[in-house]
Amino acid sequence: MDLVEEYAPTLLTILSTLEPYTRAPLSTLHTLSTRLTPLLTPYLTSLLNTLHASPAILSLAAILLLLILTLQILLFVRRVMMFWFRMMVRLLFWGVVVLIVSVVWQRGVGRTGEDLGRWASEVGSVWEREYRRWEGYQNQNGAGGGAGSGSGKGYGGAYGGGRTNAGSSWR
Repeated sequence: MDLVEEYAPTLLTILSTLEPYTRAPLSTLHTLSTRLTPLLTPYLTSLLNTLHASPAILSLAAILLLLILTLQILLFVRRVMMFWFRMMVRLLFWGVVVLIVSVVWQRGVGRTGEDLGRWASEVGSVWEREYRRWEGYQNQNGAGGGAGSGSGKGYGGAYGGGRTNAGSSWR
């Protein structure tokens, strides 16, 4: 009770200060209320009587309201997650940009270009070796020599025509 006694004068001062600004909207609301009440009362009464007579509609409305509320919560969670994901992607992008600029600044453009060329040729050779290795495994299974190859032709065997390395001794 002390809390109400303490803040009551402050609240009354604030309300009396705001009264000139709230007078027009409050009078408009009062006018609308007095004019619309006779028009809307029969419709609201019939709606409430219908809801009282059939509780299934009320249950359906409650389930629908719960569904809408759940979707709103999930959409909020999705927005929050996408915000942080975009933030991390931007941070990663600008971090990589700063890293590249610092490497070029430290080593120079020519030396960085040479290193990049060597790195690209090494990645290309590794890719080519791995491609040939896995192509050999596929050809080995396709020829009927690998485990689970079935007939080696067409469809059949494990997972469709022997195009799998499962169960074979490829390692």
